[in-house]
Amino acid sequence: MGNTDTKLNFRKAVIQLTTKTQPIEAKDDVFWDQFWSESV
Repeated sequence: MGNTDTKLNFRKAVIQLTTKTQPIEAKDDVFWDQFWSESV
């Protein structure tokens, strides 16, 4: 229905968060930007 990519990206991000041995930096804009999208 159009949100398939969003669900996949979210799952990848959760896996990335739970498998990293080092914390994700607050300044890591590349990582955090994937959670934001423009409202349509």
